[in-house]
Amino acid sequence: MFENNLSVIKCLKKSRLLNPLSDDLLEKLAPIFTLKHFPKQTEIHKESQQNDQLYFLINGEIAICSNGDPVFKLKRLGDM
Repeated sequence: MFENNLSVIKCLKKSRLLNPLSDDLLEKLAPIFTLKHFPKQTEIHKESQQNDQLYFLINGEIAICSNGDPVFKLKRLGDM
């Protein structure tokens, strides 16, 4: 297992969705995940764009906005 996969597995274990999965299964899933850091105020997705990405919050906060106004904030480790 690559060192990056170890970091990914540690992050996945913090997710409420993926935490129940076995370490063996997480090892198999780890290569399809990528750890990314976004600086504050980065817009990672626009409302009208199609998206095939799933994001898990590891630290920080994400605001979900509609027409530029925040409608929901993700603050909890493992939120998606």
